[in-house]
Amino acid sequence: MDQIVNSLAVGCTYLLIALGFNLIFGVQRIVNLAYGEIFMVAAYAAAWSARAAPGQVALIISSAIIAAAAAGLSVYLCAIKPLGEVTNVNSPRHLSVIVSTIGFSIVLQNAAILKFGAYPQRFPRFLGDSVIASTVWMMIGAVCILFAVHMALRHTRAGLRLRAIADNPELALCTGIRTDHDKLLAVIFSSALAGVAALLICQQIGVVSPFIGSLYGFKALVVVIVGGLGNMRGAAFVALVLGSAEVATTVWLGSNYRDGVAFALLIGVLIFRNRRFHLGQLR
Repeated sequence: MDQIVNSLAVGCTYLLIALGFNLIFGVQRIVNLAYGEIFMVAAYAAAWSARAAPGQVALIISSAIIAAAAAGLSVYLCAIKPLGEVTNVNSPRHLSVIVSTIGFSIVLQNAAILKFGAYPQRFPRFLGDSVIASTVWMMIGAVCILFAVHMALRHTRAGLRLRAIADNPELALCTGIRTDHDKLLAVIFSSALAGVAALLICQQIGVVSPFIGSLYGFKALVVVIVGGLGNMRGAAFVALVLGSAEVATTVWLGSNYRDGVAFALLIGVLIFRNRRFHLGQLR
């Protein structure tokens, strides 16, 4: 039972960050590889607020969301928007955006190292001192966020506009939707998701470091790629499978092999899809 709970907690960890990846890709057709560093900025903002104002839960949550939104807007305005519109993932411009966001992520990571140092720091557990309480909050928060994102995309006017842009941006523009305005809204919304994810994850693991965004960001990217870019249900399924696989690996083989599971899963799926594609072509 303990390992089942741990599997769900780890899966929810990856799913929270994968939601932001999927939202950005669905609306803007780009893979923002600086998303993990947005998560990291929010984690440090929450840690600073928790130390400065212990017990002020509303202030801690607000600081994480505001810091994540500011970092997300900085990435968008400095590393994505100047490169122009991306309408196709196969276009050369999309590769330029990927390289640009990688560069911006390195800038944010080194800025955090200069400010806070390279070593991990303790993250104050403001929702409960025990690991069990933090894990329970993690799962409750993940379920609530999933439900809130689903309701926002399906039952609000802003969600309707975002789904229209994701389905056909040219047609959405012809119908009078201000695509630039709504793409900015998607950036803010997805960055806020990273802020909430940083709160819940760091609350559960109890530490924060400049490299935490790279670790969780790349694993969430594996979840998105394997589950399908833009596919929320696929990402949820793969996140739970990956969480279960990592927990099983830790129990049976040791924690040294845990991180390799995610990338072994990615390599295996890519090889399978590639062979399947070529067999289909031969037929």
